[in-house]
Amino acid sequence: MLINASDREKADAALRTLVRDLQAQIDEGSLLPEQMIGACRQILHLWLRMGGDTTEAAVVGFLGIESETDYVLGGSQSHAGRPVDHVRFKPGSAAEAKEVEELGRFYLEYFSRNIKELNAYLNVG
Repeated sequence: MLINASDREKADAALRTLVRDLQAQIDEGSLLPEQMIGACRQILHLWLRMGGDTTEAAVVGFLGIESETDYVLGGSQSHAGRPVDHVRFKPGSAAEAKEVEELGRFYLEYFSRNIKELNAYLNVG
């Protein structure tokens, strides 16, 4: 994928803002599980727009969470077929909400550590 310098700069700025905002939500204890899952997808998307690879150390933790949660909240559209072909729960159902909540509890500490590390990486680099 060819990415011009302007797109790369916009993605970099958006990623820095997103990570800063996520860190603030984590610090406040206000980050919702569905926000965490969506944020993993956003981070990976922006990283790719910056010309990066999702297997790079700075973002691979988010890839892990996204890969493990792609069956909820509409899932990843990187799979063949329709975006919801692999979804295990009816979107918006109580069962999906319960699963998202459990995923949030399970991954929040790992996600928080990855946000802190990515924030440090972005502010150093």
